Amino acid sequence: TVRDGHTNSPEHKRISQIAGDKERDSKRNSAISTASTTASGRKRKTYIGHWQLGKTIGKGGCSRVRAVRHRHTRQYGAVKIIARSTAESTRAQSLANLIESSKANASPTATGFKPIPYGLEREIAVMKLLEHDNIVKLFDVWENSNELYLIMEYVEGGELFHFVEQRKGLHEDETVIIFRQIIAALLYCHRMHICHRDLKPENILLDPTSMTVKLIDFGMAALQTDGRLLSTPCGSPHYAAPEVVSSKPYDGKQADVWSCGVILYVMLTGTTPYNYGQEGDIR
Repeated sequence: TVRDGHTNSPEHKRISQIAGDKERDSKRNSAISTASTTASGRKRKTYIGHWQLGKTIGKGGCSRVRAVRHRHTRQYGAVKIIARSTAESTRAQSLANLIESSKANASPTATGFKPIPYGLEREIAVMKLLEHDNIVKLFDVWENSNELYLIMEYVEGGELFHFVEQRKGLHEDETVIIFRQIIAALLYCHRMHICHRDLKPENILLDPTSMTVKLIDFGMAALQTDGRLLSTPCGSPHYAAPEVVSSKPYDGKQADVWSCGVILYVMLTGTTPYNYGQEGDIR
């Protein structure tokens, strides 16, 4: 379990206890340096548990990613910092609502958006289940009253999206090396009955030196048992399968395969095969 069964845990209660850490203050889960302050005089958080915070290396709609290093082992990692106040309203809008909003020219926070029926706990639970060389590892999870901290494996390089964008498309030999790893990770997930449902170059990290691939962001992942179909429209319109865009029941594994096909096209050509018009129609 992710939360160890505590439904009414005190503020700053840690999600997963560190074995043998008896000296930690039980009222908070992250140390704060007394020597580091902001311009306003407030203390700036420099530690999350045993992990020292470093520079910001990425930002998303409701989260940011910072480099971290373990104070004892000196191991490097990356922490995904998610603000509680915006997580539920911005991270999980369904694809159907995104398309509707583009038609009505509504803002992402307009009234009427309905969060899809899963959240951060789903992402944490799924990542704890997965262990594969081409899937980013989740080391630890912490929380306080304002934020959640997912401490993950640090990957050199960056998003596959930027790698392809800079090169305006990749050579076939490079594409084969990358695509084989994506398929290997996806096959592993599907054997575990887990569908990613948001595969796109932005959710694939690439170390350009070793050409090693890591899948990330399982916030929209779903468990699909044999004989069951999924129904929640989700993912990114440019990479989503037609049945997902049409809000019909769909096989999540087949939808993932469709997304892989689009990713393969993007890697080879540097552009997406499908785009949406002003009326929300695909072309």
